[in-house]
Amino acid sequence: MYQTINFSAGKNNSLQTQENTKEDKVYPNPAKDKIYIQNNDHGEYILRDASGKTLVKMSVLKNSYMNVSAYPTGIYYLTNLETGKSYKIVIEK
Repeated sequence: MYQTINFSAGKNNSLQTQENTKEDKVYPNPAKDKIYIQNNDHGEYILRDASGKTLVKMSVLKNSYMNVSAYPTGIYYLTNLETGKSYKIVIEK
């Protein structure tokens, strides 16, 4: 994963850095019918059940949602394949 680092001059011309990291927003949690995914650009995501079985893989361009209405109540894991970050998702009916 690449990160953008911005440099700016602080007080007394000292060098300061500020990192722009890609942070996903996944909501609601717990979910019933849909999981909304917001990211800064685009990404590939997979949804797995508690046993690790892949249920769906999808591309997300900035803002999208995943229909989870067909899945039973339980714990699932949504993983951003670009960053490797996983989110624990609870589905309740």
